[in-house]
Amino acid sequence: MNDNWQTPPDDLGISPRHVDIWLTSTELEEDQVRAYAKYLSQAELARAQKFRSKTGYREYIVTRGLLRQVLSEMAGLDLAGVDFMYGEHGKPWLDARVSGKTVAFNVSHSHGLALVALTLGGRLGVDLEKIRPEVEWRDLAGRYFAEAEIRALENRPQGDGLKAFYACWTRKEAFVKALGAGVSYGLEQFDVSVDPDEDYAALTIRGKDEDAAGWLLKNLPVPDSHAAALAVDWPASRFRLWHA
Repeated sequence: MNDNWQTPPDDLGISPRHVDIWLTSTELEEDQVRAYAKYLSQAELARAQKFRSKTGYREYIVTRGLLRQVLSEMAGLDLAGVDFMYGEHGKPWLDARVSGKTVAFNVSHSHGLALVALTLGGRLGVDLEKIRPEVEWRDLAGRYFAEAEIRALENRPQGDGLKAFYACWTRKEAFVKALGAGVSYGLEQFDVSVDPDEDYAALTIRGKDEDAAGWLLKNLPVPDSHAAALAVDWPASRFRLWHA
């Protein structure tokens, strides 16, 4: 894993000044998967059993287990038997009457890796994608991206288009996940910059109530096999990257 990801201290706590992001492999030994499963609610365990593939089952267990673990340890929440609420487009959240505080969190997993992000207050979204060379990225960009993004991808150096496509895709997904809107928000209604090597991406929103100046899109330094981004509406936030 990338050296940017550190081992957390024992006294790590949730803070409105920080966004804490956790990275883990989901390709774990069975005893490790069972340890994460102990954090899940009965509803989540039942859902996990519906996965037909062992990989899907393991990724779901590890991601949800890690989320509940860090919420418990960092935010001091007793989530035993507590189910998450879900927005119209599937974004999980905790009733403030349960948590006693407004905790923003989001998760993503893809082909062997998972991310969990959380902060106190605000809104955030995170997206992680496996970079797949066989993907017809030009067709997908033409179907879902804004005109400015398509032009920017066309102007990338030769051989850089696939990586730039995934940088763009994860940034857009992270943003709509932070809104809790999903793709129904209209992926063509806002632009993000596509340079895969920039730490922070530019955001332009057209014809919507959101103010782009109130958002920050951060590139996450995951292994080269993947691309990842985080969107948060507290631009003053500092980011802490942790190994799970």
